[in-house]
Amino acid sequence: MRKSLSVNEFIQLIDGNLVGESDEKLSGVASLQLSRPGDVSFLGNAKYASQVNDSLATLILVPIDYDQLPANNQVFVKCESPNLEFQKAVEVFSPPAVNFSPMIHPSAYIAPTAQIGKQVHIGPNAIVDEHAIIGDQTKVCAGTYVGQYVQVGDGCMFYPNVSIREGCVIGNHVILHSGCAIGTDGYGYEPQITGEHIKLPQVGIVELGDHVEIGSNSCVDRARFGVTRIGDHVKIDNLCQVGHNCEIGKGSCLMSLVGVSGSTKIGRLVAVYGNAGLAGHLNVGDGATILAKAGIMKDIEPGDTVMGAPAVNKNQFMRQTLAVQKLPDLIKKVKMLEKEIAALKS
Repeated sequence: MRKSLSVNEFIQLIDGNLVGESDEKLSGVASLQLSRPGDVSFLGNAKYASQVNDSLATLILVPIDYDQLPANNQVFVKCESPNLEFQKAVEVFSPPAVNFSPMIHPSAYIAPTAQIGKQVHIGPNAIVDEHAIIGDQTKVCAGTYVGQYVQVGDGCMFYPNVSIREGCVIGNHVILHSGCAIGTDGYGYEPQITGEHIKLPQVGIVELGDHVEIGSNSCVDRARFGVTRIGDHVKIDNLCQVGHNCEIGKGSCLMSLVGVSGSTKIGRLVAVYGNAGLAGHLNVGDGATILAKAGIMKDIEPGDTVMGAPAVNKNQFMRQTLAVQKLPDLIKKVKMLEKEIAALKS
């Protein structure tokens, strides 16, 4: 049965100021366009402001500086972060999360030398190999492999079919989504004139800090020697590739399809947007922003915002783009001037 709250009851659960009155019971969450009476929705991006008045949602969370009044069927709650307050509504009205209760499934393999903490969940066909350590309250779901000498902290969540290879170190409260591979071999070969490629052993490890989250089918390669290091609170989206011996600083984010070549160092609080590619052995300064599809061929200064391929400062890219748009007219003018000059010469 769906949970139902009055507007006044719901207001007690969030931080914000109520605008308007409604007797409608709240019982769900939805987007502005798909909401129905009784739903809670939110305005998290100004580009969707035009959808607010037509929304059927009973309660809408809006920014604190939003200056419109609610329609007859609506109430607003003005808050500092509509997005974060909406998450509270999701937790109230959505079905409870899947519960992975403490257990070791009979089909799981736990090596005799492995150490398993308290209240750990190990699902069907999961493998915890020799000398691996699993911290307290960690969840290892079906089909996941934890390799030899891997160290896993407390409160981690490994969804089905994650692979963590030998020797890697995983911090506390790390989330790894399905198909994620940690500690795969880095791309290291020595080409020969004969056409052969001699494989260079990758004998280092990967270290993930606390509160790291890595999306489905993303790979973080083990170092050729030493450590590939992912700092605390780093968030990596689906289908990303981090090469061997890379370092990513605290709080940085990589969105989908980002590729980071080996030995590149990314600073703290860097945002790398979808499908950007970074060459190897580069340094990206703290607080930099790399926009979608950028091709990074040189170091990025702290705080800079770059785009394009090869990437340049955003403002420079916009000037270049504007100049290119003017080229057809410029070519016409040049041809006209060439004709005039030729006529004068004749």
